[in-house]
Amino acid sequence: MLSPMSRSRNYAVMALASLTLSAGAPSIRIPARLVAPATVPILLAYGEELPKLDILVTNPTPAARRVLVEAFTFDEHQTLLNKYALSENVRAGDSALIRTKMQSCHAGFTERTCSVATVQVRASSGEVVKQPISLPAWLRVSGTNFTSSIEAFGKREAVASVVVTNDNSRDAHIYLRFRLYNGKGFQVAVCNNEARPIYSDTNLLVPAGSSTRLGCSSDPFDDVADVPTNVRVELLGWELSR
Repeated sequence: MLSPMSRSRNYAVMALASLTLSAGAPSIRIPARLVAPATVPILLAYGEELPKLDILVTNPTPAARRVLVEAFTFDEHQTLLNKYALSENVRAGDSALIRTKMQSCHAGFTERTCSVATVQVRASSGEVVKQPISLPAWLRVSGTNFTSSIEAFGKREAVASVVVTNDNSRDAHIYLRFRLYNGKGFQVAVCNNEARPIYSDTNLLVPAGSSTRLGCSSDPFDDVADVPTNVRVELLGWELSR
């Protein structure tokens, strides 16, 4: 039997291990570069259509990650005008083109015309996302389809889908991730068909011995950075009915 002092030391070691595990993985720097605007200075005139900010990030690590991107705009006096924070799920070894609309400058509560002289970008990641898994023998995918369009406020949206065939004797809920790429091979959008909570979306069900089209659309608050020309489908998991 352990003495009270030994038990106290063990509890302290367990508490320290718990703190170490909960701290999470350290953040790593990810390559990032500004794509647009291609030239500066750029005038942000009050009332005019604001330009788009495009940033290319690359994930050189061996795992898919959630990449956090920050952009800072400065005027000719090196005064910070705006900070932009974006994030994207980027596959291992892939590059993703991320877009947001630049914001006008403010003086108090009013907007004003200003000039952006420099833009600085940086990216990092500390989060490894759910990795894709291989298709089981009873599951097949075919007939991948995708489209994109410009919505009323000028943002590009994208939709992707695929036909899933379930050769199992039980119904299955299939969870997929769709990655859309432009003509240069850069990821421009990503979406999942996984429902939260589980079973809340009947579109996830693929009945036994049948083929069902499953799909998803890009985040309506995001602006797809370019026209997608290719799509990659990744299997994240499944659940079989009893």
